Amino acid sequence: MLNIPPGLEYLITGSTILDPFTSGGDSQNWLPYTQVKQYTNAFVFKDSKARTPSVSCVCIIDVETTSGGKVDHGETSLQAAARELQEECGITAPLVHTGTLFFVLEGEEWVLHAEVYRADTYQGIVTESEEMRPEWFSTRTGDEGKVGEPPALPFAQMWESDVVFFPLLLSKQTFVGRADFIRDGVEFKLHKWWYATVPAT
Repeated sequence: MLNIPPGLEYLITGSTILDPFTSGGDSQNWLPYTQVKQYTNAFVFKDSKARTPSVSCVCIIDVETTSGGKVDHGETSLQAAARELQEECGITAPLVHTGTLFFVLEGEEWVLHAEVYRADTYQGIVTESEEMRPEWFSTRTGDEGKVGEPPALPFAQMWESDVVFFPLLLSKQTFVGRADFIRDGVEFKLHKWWYATVPAT
């Protein structure tokens, strides 16, 4: 029997199969929480000059704030992701659900439940807004610093747990996961995590 972290039990039905992918961190209990806020993350991929596949962080949600990516009352997470992509980046895309993330931040009343979407094409012109400064990043290693190539994925500026699920996102593997962060001064440090993949049916 899988030891599903609190908050993700609803994902398990009689027909759902999860393959544990990775887990780690403190062996103590998961951090407590009282309320959940629904968010979305959207990632748009493109083929740069038909040579280097790139990922756009066009709608990565900053989970330290409540701006952008929030699911409004009456919306599905897919509708929210499409709306935010258009409002914040000026594009539309055929988004496909690819993951579920549960973030718990020590001392915060709300936990962040994010449904993750990806698209391999888009329409419109990627445009900066007050909420988002879009930038393309290369998904290939070894291209860093090459003239005309986008920069490498900025993992140092992202949540520590992003490096765990990003390979799954890049390979179009559906996943679920939870990451707990404890306070370290004014920052948050990864404390405990659990991720599983959902086999294709």
